[in-house]
Amino acid sequence: MPTPYAPAQPIIDDYRCFVLAPELAEDAFVTAFEVRLGRPDVVHHLTLYALDSAEDEQAAADLDAAEEGPGYTCFGDTIVPSRWLVGSGPSDKGGDFPAGTGLRIGAGRKAVLQMHYTGRTEPRPTAPPST
Repeated sequence: MPTPYAPAQPIIDDYRCFVLAPELAEDAFVTAFEVRLGRPDVVHHLTLYALDSAEDEQAAADLDAAEEGPGYTCFGDTIVPSRWLVGSGPSDKGGDFPAGTGLRIGAGRKAVLQMHYTGRTEPRPTAPPST
């Protein structure tokens, strides 16, 4: 990430998208990934998406420019047309894709990294407790 981001305290649920420029000279394929969090205690999960057109990149840049600080608010998804590349949940540090597989990211294209900051990394209940 080119610019550090610190969620406001206390962190409730902050979904933030950051436009990244991998600066690829030619098409490449994601075949593995490694997660290196600066503050694992405040990140619940992350998802990386590819932007496949200049129009999608401009839409993401416009959202970023419309909000103060790095990135833009993006609950649920990137808000702009994008394609899933990788994702990671609590305590997942990444890994390799199956041999012979990969997901394309185009030369010169940008990506969007969605981070969910919460400060809670423990599993959350999916249903209300029974009474």
